[in-house]
Amino acid sequence: MLQLVLAQLGRTRRPPRGWSATARLLCILGAAGCSVSCLLSFDGLTGGEGGAGASGGAAAAGGSAGQSGSSSGGNTTAGNASGGSAGTSIGGSSGNSSGGTSAAGSGGSSVGGSGGGSCDTPTCKCCGSGGASLCTDPVEKALGTSVGKARGRVAALGEVVYWTRQPDALMRRLPGGQPEELVAANYPEALVADDGWLAWSDSSGLFRCRADNCPATATRFISALNVNERQVLSLQAGELYWLVGMGDLGRRIVHCDLASCAGGSEQTVSNGRDSVRGITANSSHVYWTEEGGAIFRLPLGTTNDAPAPFLDGRDHPSSVLASETQLFWTEEGDPGNLFYCDLSSCTPKPIAPSATLQHPIRAPAGLASDGSRVYWTNLLSDSVMSCPLPACAGGEVPELVATGQITPNGVAVGDTCAIWHAVDDGDGAVWVVPKRP
Repeated sequence: MLQLVLAQLGRTRRPPRGWSATARLLCILGAAGCSVSCLLSFDGLTGGEGGAGASGGAAAAGGSAGQSGSSSGGNTTAGNASGGSAGTSIGGSSGNSSGGTSAAGSGGSSVGGSGGGSCDTPTCKCCGSGGASLCTDPVEKALGTSVGKARGRVAALGEVVYWTRQPDALMRRLPGGQPEELVAANYPEALVADDGWLAWSDSSGLFRCRADNCPATATRFISALNVNERQVLSLQAGELYWLVGMGDLGRRIVHCDLASCAGGSEQTVSNGRDSVRGITANSSHVYWTEEGGAIFRLPLGTTNDAPAPFLDGRDHPSSVLASETQLFWTEEGDPGNLFYCDLSSCTPKPIAPSATLQHPIRAPAGLASDGSRVYWTNLLSDSVMSCPLPACAGGEVPELVATGQITPNGVAVGDTCAIWHAVDDGDGAVWVVPKRP
């Protein structure tokens, strides 16, 4: 082992000055093989779930000791990962991890959180202990099979990955760990995560829990009668948005504060909606797409049953994301594309002319962002792509994140990972890959 460490010193960037001897050694060992020790030191997992919104997390969440945020540096904020699953604000606060063990020694500089990890490779935490190649190369890694083919919903808080497994569970995978059943569910589908909360739907209604203690706090707060069968969810700044009503006609969009929401406390955004496919919000407006070709918006806190379209004449708009200055949405027509506009004027522009790309954009579906890049899945070209914000600035061509995927759908981003659902060997699987710089 000593020879390995010495050899690694010759080709790995040295840890920053001020780190403790233990932290320095763990960093070197982590760069050599991405060991579990490295993951725990840089992840906030010594006290439980790093990135779950709790300061330090809870030991019951899978950590090894309950010393979160204090073992080798001063309680440094280790997260603030933005983004999340489709329909989540680009500039949002998914992750919002204010805990996590800082491996910074006496200086207290955080290594976790956005871009954190081992000395050279911040992607170790999402790749697990499969060797250095997984930390340096964009190699897809299956987190769990038997996920099911239905819509494929995934979410992330910090470095912790969540997904709905058909037909029976909400699943979780801690960094470097194995998939585990978090709570039982009955055909779960939609899933969102933000600020330490999880919310999901199944055949009996809507559920919520605190991510740091989900089995003990899981609660059904809305019955199935008050959830549309399409189960479109969006969680923005503590407000949960969803659909009520049966069929494509007569739907209404409602919202309420997730922490206190109960049947009858929801407030209506708009009645009589037609085939809503995606919902998002920023600090001033709520936006939604309708399959017939329109994108709508309303100021927060208002109700309007006949709003004029914000954009019209679109080709099957679906997933949608909003920052404070820009709007992104997918159009699932053939071939379809990913579009954006500046909210001040909103002249729609494609991310890239699909016909000129070596790997074309075809029927984009899932859409997510961490505030630095936007990620999306292409249902008909079996690929996952990414583009730096704002909107491939400088004329950059969208980057291929993964190819050879079978009907990839839902996508999410954590602190260092991009996660998506795709079919694998006739069943569903969740895949993870290091985020693009």
